[in-house]
Amino acid sequence: MTWGQINDETLAAAAELIGVPLRRNHMQWIETASRDAIRHFAWGIGDNNPMWLDPDYGPSSPAGTMVAPPCLLYAIDSTIVAPKLAGVQWIYAGTEWTWYDHIRMNDTFKVDVVFTKQEVKTGRRFGKWALQTGELDYINQHGQLIASAVGKCARTPRGDGSKPKKGEESQGHVPHRYELSELADIEEQILSEPRRGAEPLYWEDIVVGDTVPPVIKGPLTITDIIAWYSACQGALHYGGVHG
Repeated sequence: MTWGQINDETLAAAAELIGVPLRRNHMQWIETASRDAIRHFAWGIGDNNPMWLDPDYGPSSPAGTMVAPPCLLYAIDSTIVAPKLAGVQWIYAGTEWTWYDHIRMNDTFKVDVVFTKQEVKTGRRFGKWALQTGELDYINQHGQLIASAVGKCARTPRGDGSKPKKGEESQGHVPHRYELSELADIEEQILSEPRRGAEPLYWEDIVVGDTVPPVIKGPLTITDIIAWYSACQGALHYGGVHG
């Protein structure tokens, strides 16, 4: 088998796993949505919602207990389904989520994963690459399906195959540099964001033309990205079992 190449042989070997359940024992950063795990994840994504942080707040909610941010499930399983094609890099290509219930404090999960599809594609940058798709079911300790995900990964060549051809070089993106006044304004908007929380919004209190308060998020920084990885992947080696 050719290492690091996408050809008929390596693609056929990967395609043999379509429909086969995959082991995920190396893909989990956490297994249980403990109070600490929920808090650390919420800190990692910069979300101070009391539903995830205040154990005395959740019991009065419809969930009846402290709950976790829905995307905590990325820490249970990354949704990366990229089997075979050894040495070929994978690029996260998105996840479609369906949630069926809350993630309650102390829920423990097992994840059923099946590799469902492999599409062979061509383009200007790569002579041949593959888009791999997997389906994941997140099942709690009661056997209840809490969420399903469809994850996609692009498998693309490394090295010269990933470089643009002559004449196709990008002009490059010049990042916006925020002035201190801009950052101060963003911070003020974030800190003044209204939180309705436990106060119901009744139909009769809504009139045509009402506006929804904006949700402000600041510029994405390297620190934000590191915090996200700390929350959902921690010290796991990059790429998990297929990296």
